[in-house]
Amino acid sequence: MAESIRLLCDRYTLESKKEGVQWLVGSHLLPRTVISILNCLHFKDGDPDIRAESADIRTLLPKGLEIVGAVLNEEGGLETARRAAEIALKLSKVFNNPSMSSSGLIVACLSTVQTQILQFYHGTRQSLSPVDATFYNENPSAHLWESMCLLHCKLLLTVPLYATSFASPADYGSQLSAAISRLVKGFKSEELYCLVEGSATMSRKLVPVNWKDSVTCSESKLRGLQEDLRCLDCCSGDTSVSLYGLQMPMPVHIIPVVHQSGREGKHAAPCAEYLPVSGQAVLRILNLSLTSICVAHRQLLISEAITSLVVPALTDQLLAMQDILMQEFSEHPKLCSYTFCPPGFIHPISCIYNVSYGESEFSTVERRRLLHKRLNLPLDRPLLRVANALSFSPVEVVPEGPKQGRLRLINVHINMPTGSGVVGGRTSIVQGSYEYYHYLQDNFNDNGWGCAYRSLQTIVSWFKLQHYTATDVPTHEKIQETLVRIGDKEPSFKGSQNWIGAIELSFVLDELLGASSKILNVRSGAELPEKCRELALHFETQGTPVMIGGGVLAYTLLGVDYNDTTGDCAFLILDPHYTGGEDLKTIWAGGWCGWKKPVNSKGEEFFLRSKFYNLLLPQRPNTI
Repeated sequence: MAESIRLLCDRYTLESKKEGVQWLVGSHLLPRTVISILNCLHFKDGDPDIRAESADIRTLLPKGLEIVGAVLNEEGGLETARRAAEIALKLSKVFNNPSMSSSGLIVACLSTVQTQILQFYHGTRQSLSPVDATFYNENPSAHLWESMCLLHCKLLLTVPLYATSFASPADYGSQLSAAISRLVKGFKSEELYCLVEGSATMSRKLVPVNWKDSVTCSESKLRGLQEDLRCLDCCSGDTSVSLYGLQMPMPVHIIPVVHQSGREGKHAAPCAEYLPVSGQAVLRILNLSLTSICVAHRQLLISEAITSLVVPALTDQLLAMQDILMQEFSEHPKLCSYTFCPPGFIHPISCIYNVSYGESEFSTVERRRLLHKRLNLPLDRPLLRVANALSFSPVEVVPEGPKQGRLRLINVHINMPTGSGVVGGRTSIVQGSYEYYHYLQDNFNDNGWGCAYRSLQTIVSWFKLQHYTATDVPTHEKIQETLVRIGDKEPSFKGSQNWIGAIELSFVLDELLGASSKILNVRSGAELPEKCRELALHFETQGTPVMIGGGVLAYTLLGVDYNDTTGDCAFLILDPHYTGGEDLKTIWAGGWCGWKKPVNSKGEEFFLRSKFYNLLLPQRPNTI
């Protein structure tokens, strides 16, 4: 029996018994360890399409991690395990990964169809041995980053393409291929250096990039440079936190630069090259944003990490972008690489999007759908949108409840000193976070007419903070422009102080966010308590803030407390008519955020029986 296997991956993903093939991700520097799992998506004649799989995984996984094995979710014992080893080796050869044969493969298959238990094997294809034990690490992230670190390199490229015409795909392809080839060649130039930024106490270091097959730089050229600098020397010890609470080390930042001032040769005046063409020339600009993320051993030399990890990662991204540009031709392409760490993963992954037409464009949505399937993520929530991308900002310890010391308060209903007053009721409130928008913010005077605008801004902030969108919260002007653009309002509406209601809010949410809404019509304020059961269901299933408008002032509804036996109820109201500063105690004391009974102890009606009300219920998108 072979030694035990350490599993740092998500247990549910491994034990979900997906049909087909799953790739096991690890590192030859951490033998007999599975770090994460990827589902195989492309098949050809019943077997994994290795070429298509490698094209996807090459840019998805950070350099430094590799495919160390495979899982076949079928019964068969040792013979099935050998088949899993064979397909894992095929993918390894495409990646040119020699470590697979030396450190051994990790493969698994079902022991029996009835028990659905995975039996693991370790070794080479010819000499696989059953593993006597597998165990999940209690703190997988800490185990991984104890010996490894992150390298981060961001590079913005503006690439001009000149041609007589781009009408022919062949002309476009030849120009594109030539431009990408020049960039790739530049990455392996002897004149390439890198600025290394690590801890706050470490000054920037200039590191030469030496290639074995390139001309060795002279000693004078390298004088004072940190050739023996290791990754460990640059690590800050700080941590960043993903959107889902996972802590990772702050990366070492790598900034490529080109050394040109020391070129030998005769002095000459600047010159320009003249390339005459027979017809009118066309210029097309490619905007490419590369972000490489690499996993390196802490003892690895920085210079070696750059040549073996960072530069290959940038090269792979450029070649992947070339393929995308050939498949998704657009007039002004804008390709960006983003870094994510979705639930179930302890390491980042990279995704390339063409954001020329926004995130709602079909090809971008379909791209995310395939990524969700690859990473075994749910298909009903956004986890790989631009808003979910990692920023690698230091972790901030923020107490629960409203966050002060910022432009706007967040979640002002948390820790309120007063309750709803409903006996035996069931409380249903907004899920997630929102910002409190109210009158006179941003030095903008909307007192008396902007309450529905402010309620809409609070709703959009919820979508933004839940990472359904990267769109900024719209200003009053933007809201009015949107309603004019879609034809709901006349051009004279822009710049006015006219009220808007639930219908207009639904139009704006649909246009700016692609979010649908339900609208409840209530003929009288006295009928609103009858809607508590429906409102409670909304907060329990959708969880979005609700706008209450109609023939009177607009409010934002954050929840209800309802006793379905006695009919007693209360509404958690966030009032946009507040005109003061961002002071939580003042807001609570003034009742600007608080529970409101339909009729208070003094017999005063909060919802007037003589007025009608429209309630806007934004729907949580069932999307990716």
